[in-house]
Amino acid sequence: MYLKIIAYLFFLLAGLDFISGTFLNTDFFAFLGVFSTYTPVLFVAIGGVLLKEAKSLQLTSYGGTKFQYYTPQFISLLFLLLVFGFFTFNAQINMDNRGIEFGFGFLSQ
Repeated sequence: MYLKIIAYLFFLLAGLDFISGTFLNTDFFAFLGVFSTYTPVLFVAIGGVLLKEAKSLQLTSYGGTKFQYYTPQFISLLFLLLVFGFFTFNAQINMDNRGIEFGFGFLSQ
């Protein structure tokens, strides 16, 4: 029961972070640097894992332990975050060299 509540709080936090970053031009996670753009995705992923855990899956039907079940998912998430982070970092450097502002500030114009 508590895991479901925490999972839905992560979903709510992801939605609020997305709205504040897109429409209000405020970045509460600016200390993360380039990765602050993808914090809503990270919060949704954490909420999804917690929600899946709350449903108490029968892991015996998958033929392994929880570690064996969740490890490929975490590796895939880490790989995707690194790829998106690389492209974001590369775009940010190229846009800085050309004097273009990086972010979603153009949506409010």
